[in-house]
Amino acid sequence: MGRLTITAPRTASDVTIGRGIWKWLRERKVRAELEYDGGHVRVAMPFDGQKSLGVGLDALTAWNMAALKERPLSGIYQAGVRYAREPMCRLNGSERLCEEWLTAHEVVERGQGDCDDLGPWLAAQLRLQGDRAAQAFAKPSAAGWHIVVRRGDGSIEDPSAKLGMPTS
Repeated sequence: MGRLTITAPRTASDVTIGRGIWKWLRERKVRAELEYDGGHVRVAMPFDGQKSLGVGLDALTAWNMAALKERPLSGIYQAGVRYAREPMCRLNGSERLCEEWLTAHEVVERGQGDCDDLGPWLAAQLRLQGDRAAQAFAKPSAAGWHIVVRRGDGSIEDPSAKLGMPTS
C-alpha cells in the first residue's frame, strides 16, 4: 500500500487547516497522520486505489479553498507557475516517483507542480469563483492516472497541459 501526502507551508493558518483536514479524514475512517517539520505541515493517508485517490483530491481541494480564502493568490494561470513532473527518488534501493501533493501556496513557493497539485488548485479556485460543482478527478492514463478538472457545465479542463505538460 502506498501513501498520499499533502504538503503545505508551515504557517499558522495552514497548521489550523491541516488539523481540520486531518479530522475530516479521520471522521471518514481514513488512517490519516498529521506531521510537522521545520517548514511544512503534512497530512498523510494510505493509498490503495481509486477510492483513496478521490478522497485525497477532495481533501487537497478543501485545503486549498480554506487557504485561498485566508491568503488569496493570483489565479492559477497568472501565478507564474509551471507544470513539472515529480522528481525520482530512491527507496530501498529502487527508483520511484517521490509523490507529494502540494497546496496552491506550496506550488507558488516552489514555482511548479504536477497534475495532482494543479488540478485541486484549479478546482478550489473555480469553487471560490462560484462554480460549486468543479471537481478534480483522476482519469486513466499511460502513467496510471492523470488529474483534470470537471467544471459544473461538464467541460473538462487540464491545467497541467495549459501550464506546460508535454501532450505527446
